[in-house]
Amino acid sequence: MKKNLCICKKQCLLAIVALYWAFTGSAQTIDDYLQLALNNNPGLHAANFESDAAMQRAAQAGVLPDPQANAAFTIPFRRMDMPVNVANVSAMQMFPWKGALPAMKAVADLRVESSRLSATETRNVLAYKVKEAFYPLYVLQYSIRYQQQNKALLESLKNLATSRFQNGLTGMTDVLRVDLMMTDADTEIRLLQEKKTPMEFAFNRLLARPDSLAVLLPDTLLMPARDVVAIGDSSFSSNPKLQLLENKIKIAAAEEKVAAFDQKPEFGAGLALGLMRNPARQMGMGMVMPMFSASIPIRKEKYQAAIQETRIMQMAYGEMKTDMANMLATEYAMTKYEMDRAITEFENNQAQAEKTQQIVRLLLNEYSNGKASMDDILSTQQQLLKYQIAATMTVADYYMAKSKMDYLLSKN
Repeated sequence: MKKNLCICKKQCLLAIVALYWAFTGSAQTIDDYLQLALNNNPGLHAANFESDAAMQRAAQAGVLPDPQANAAFTIPFRRMDMPVNVANVSAMQMFPWKGALPAMKAVADLRVESSRLSATETRNVLAYKVKEAFYPLYVLQYSIRYQQQNKALLESLKNLATSRFQNGLTGMTDVLRVDLMMTDADTEIRLLQEKKTPMEFAFNRLLARPDSLAVLLPDTLLMPARDVVAIGDSSFSSNPKLQLLENKIKIAAAEEKVAAFDQKPEFGAGLALGLMRNPARQMGMGMVMPMFSASIPIRKEKYQAAIQETRIMQMAYGEMKTDMANMLATEYAMTKYEMDRAITEFENNQAQAEKTQQIVRLLLNEYSNGKASMDDILSTQQQLLKYQIAATMTVADYYMAKSKMDYLLSKN
């Protein structure tokens, strides 16, 4: 209860902080949003609660079974002339074979570790989903910005074409052609702004905060230079998926020991107290009886099958671990290629955008002097817009690939 209260207080505090950011208009980094998600997300809370519950289950393992107590009383229907057993009270404690309880405790402790690794995997998946939803919003923000810049240039171009038309230097066709392009730009801006609403909705749900809160993004994301990109260790030793399968192998091995103890007998010891009444002497007699018992596991084939089952599961988990390692290595290689590709395409798009921007400026001057056509300017401007948006998309592609790499290497 106290833990739930603390979580509620933390969620309220984070909501206040989020509202403050929303009203002050301060841009937030991906790390800010990650921290909100890790503190607020109910799926992660559930995984942590399951891990806590596993710890409580482990605390119940490795202890002796509860003792058994019995009591019996005799109610005679007629007077008896012989001694009568009027009451029996007994207590019995069963004792597993030596070493069985520590073996059970070892299994429970390993299950706690599995639960912890599952929570870690849930955390990593959440971090990856937050990043996966964050960077497309960044692309959308810049796409709107470039479309607005494009519209502003088209407005200037329309004014220039109108002036030239009024002076008889060009036809009305140039003005109408720019009008068409401006209508397309308006439509594209409106569609992009409408697309932002569901994307922000999905992002806010990951953070478990009000749907109406705006997502405040950084003004720019810098593409790192190729020579400073560090990938890191590719052994995946810290990947919880791989660790989870390794832990399952250990659990199956520990369960094999428990199954071996199951074919050992269990012993019980106790005391019985009997009370007898002798009618002739008008007095009672008592007796104390030590008791011993033992279970006899005679179904050997059942216990051998249980042992064999755990051995087969160890082999199965071993194969799963190898398969998982192969899959991670494949995804690692592909993700590394995606990072390199994003940097290469960014460098190309950035260089092409700079050159195209120079061409647009030259064409505008030439058009003013009647040496260039409106078609040349419009097609070149659209080419510039394509390069600008493509460059922004490759920056997002790089960071999304890096997010995937962080997930594979469990560096979230």
